[in-house]
Amino acid sequence: MQELLETPAGHAAVRRIGTGGQQGRILIVPPFGIPARTLSFVADQLAERGYEACLLDVRNHVGDGSGTMHDYQLSAVVDDCRNAIRRYEPTGVIGLSLGGRALLRATATSGLHPHAVLLIPVVNLRSTLTEVLGRDLYLEPEVPEFHAVLGHSVRSKPFLDDALHHGLLSPEGTAHDLATLTGTTTLFPLDGDQWVDVQEVQRVSDCAQLQGARITTTAMAGNEHELHKHPELALRMIAAAVEEIDRLHQLQPAV
Repeated sequence: MQELLETPAGHAAVRRIGTGGQQGRILIVPPFGIPARTLSFVADQLAERGYEACLLDVRNHVGDGSGTMHDYQLSAVVDDCRNAIRRYEPTGVIGLSLGGRALLRATATSGLHPHAVLLIPVVNLRSTLTEVLGRDLYLEPEVPEFHAVLGHSVRSKPFLDDALHHGLLSPEGTAHDLATLTGTTTLFPLDGDQWVDVQEVQRVSDCAQLQGARITTTAMAGNEHELHKHPELALRMIAAAVEEIDRLHQLQPAV
C-alpha cells in the first residue's frame, strides 16, 4: 500500500508492508540515488518478524516522490523524514548513508523516540562529498550550475548552501544530533570505507556518548560504500540491521 505525504512543495511517498505488525513499525530511508523499492526485501524481512515497514521516497529524488534530482536538497529530505516520523510514529528507524544523515536530524527534531540503526553513516558530509567528487566545492570561488553526484545531476549552489545553512556538514553537527536522540542508536560503518572514515564515525559516536547518548558503534568488514553495487556486502549489512533493530525492540520497547 502506497500513501503520499503532501507538502506545499510537492509530495513524498511511503510504501507500507506488513500493515498491522505487532512488534512495532520501522521507517526505512534509502541512500542518495536509490529508490525505496530497492529495499522492499528489507521490509519483507521485517514483516516476517512481525513488524510493519514504511519505505520512504523523498521529494526531488529517484523513486515515487515528486520533483527531480536537479533540486535535491538535504533539508527537504530531513523535512520529509520528519513528516513521516510524525505521521507513522515508528518505533524504529533504519537509514543508509546520506539518507541516514537526514533521518538522524529528522528523528532528533521530531519529538518522538524511536530506536535508530544507521548503516554506512555519513557523519562528515563535507569530507564525504570531497571524497566522492575529488574536490572540495566549498573552497572554490565559483561552482558550476550543476554537478554530477554518483551519476545524478544536482544544482550545485543550492545544495551546498542548504547543507551549510542547516548545519548538516560537520561531524560536530552529527554528534549533536546523535546526543539529542532519546532512543537507542546503533551505527554500522565499514572498516575500509573510502568515503566515510570509520575512525571519525567512532569519534562522533564517542562524543555523543559523552553527552548522554545511548549509542553503540560496530564496524563491519568492507570497503565499498555503494552497497547496491556489491550485493553480498549489502545483504550482510542489511541482515545486521534487521537483527539489531529487532534486538533493540526486544531489550527495550521504544516509547
